Amino acid sequence: MDNELKQLIQKNVKFIDLRSEKEFRKGSIPNAVNLPILTSNEYESVGIEYKLYGKTAAIKLGHKLVSGDVKKERVKDWCTFINKNPKTKIFCHRGGMRSKIALEWINQTKTITSAISGGYKRFRRLCLGIVKLSNISYKNWIILGGYTGSGKTEFIKAYNSMIDLEDLANHRGSAFGKKSSSQPTAANFENSLAFHYLKNFSKWLLLEDESRLIGKNLLHELWYQKMQKSQLVILETKLNERVDNIYREYIYLPIKKGKSIDLLKLNMINSLSKIQKRLGGKRYKEINTMMEKSFNTNDKESYKNWIRKILVYYYDPLYKYKMDKRKEYISFKGNKKEVANYLKDIGVN
Repeated sequence: MDNELKQLIQKNVKFIDLRSEKEFRKGSIPNAVNLPILTSNEYESVGIEYKLYGKTAAIKLGHKLVSGDVKKERVKDWCTFINKNPKTKIFCHRGGMRSKIALEWINQTKTITSAISGGYKRFRRLCLGIVKLSNISYKNWIILGGYTGSGKTEFIKAYNSMIDLEDLANHRGSAFGKKSSSQPTAANFENSLAFHYLKNFSKWLLLEDESRLIGKNLLHELWYQKMQKSQLVILETKLNERVDNIYREYIYLPIKKGKSIDLLKLNMINSLSKIQKRLGGKRYKEINTMMEKSFNTNDKESYKNWIRKILVYYYDPLYKYKMDKRKEYISFKGNKKEVANYLKDIGVN
């Protein structure tokens, strides 16, 4: 475990990512701000110069591209952020030339900061060690299971020891779980997971039961295997309540927040098509017809009718099959109050 970097993260130290916007989007430290020393286009030009004419020529071009008012503005942005966040650290890809030059320019203004040796690669190495469970401190893992619509996500949010995997993936973890905003890159998903693990000071880790694939984000095989073999607590919720929960989250709230009914209808029908084979032709047509009718009438009970059908025909049998294979790991079953009391009794905070 990289204790120095771990402590920086646990102390909520802020970071400036000096790399280009393109590099930043691919993956960075979750609480880093991107203030590049070279923009994506400038970085590409310097890279070409390096390949054609070598290091000295590339450095010369870099200084030419970032000079005068451009240089002043970038240094000003760095210093403004550092002065607002006095313990800020800066980093580039490997802790090389970009960090060295930026640090020299910042020091010339009498602003105090330092660079992370090893740069982003060092942080990424730390994160991979955590998600692969090869470089990880011991915790007691508890997986909260339950049928679709049981309210698992809302339930775990009350606990400091939880990590909300669906939130990190920006996806609700089902065929209907896609959100309007995009999901993180694979690296950013893993980085966020490791980042939250490091900031969890409890001896417990509470996770919602998930498939390995959450939208397009994939849990590392070793992390997922650990989840599958950890203590499983089942949140039991009656079917009607689950239907109400899904109606509220997927239909009522999006419409209330201004989402177009026509767009919501299109999203739902597209999502339904993803499970067409598992439903079978007859059931698919039945639910598709019910969906069309509900969105045309915008009737609450009409929505709930097809939600109930999807649960009974598709999600419930699928989840029961998965649970039957993990019976030996189930330590407790109960409603929200009973599960909350159980977790309290064993010390989960």
